[in-house]
Amino acid sequence: MKIPLHLAFVLFISTTFGATQMTFTKEQDHMGVISITPKNEVDQSCTIVIIHGLGDSAEGFEDVAEHIASKIPYAKFILPTAPMRKVTMNMGMFMPSWYDIVGLDKRSNEFCEGIEESQEKILNILKAEHERGIPYKRMVLAGFSQGGALSLYTGMQLPA
Repeated sequence: MKIPLHLAFVLFISTTFGATQMTFTKEQDHMGVISITPKNEVDQSCTIVIIHGLGDSAEGFEDVAEHIASKIPYAKFILPTAPMRKVTMNMGMFMPSWYDIVGLDKRSNEFCEGIEESQEKILNILKAEHERGIPYKRMVLAGFSQGGALSLYTGMQLPA
């Protein structure tokens, strides 16, 4: 039986985004990093870092992380915010950006100014979680758009 797309979407929304009990606490630091932690911190056994895209901030993925946290009560979610910087491709406008984007052709982004700084910020988050006792194999880097590119850039350079 085929379900029309609009009904499938409604079914997805109603089953996925129903009322759930808050099993986490949330805090935001002075740098804009949002942490969503299990209420009982000793229950944490993994960390998921979600990195937003160009022009967004940690707040853009806060509701997504909260929803997932209600389904995965042993996970801590860390949502960093990119620094404000000029983005060449966007007429030099200042916006939250993990690195500068010069253009979209194949050669434009061979060197992305700011990507190493951003990678270091993500590596520091992972290191801090590891020092708290979370093994690297229990950490996930996820991201959207520019945040997805930074996740791959960072993750693919980590030792196996």
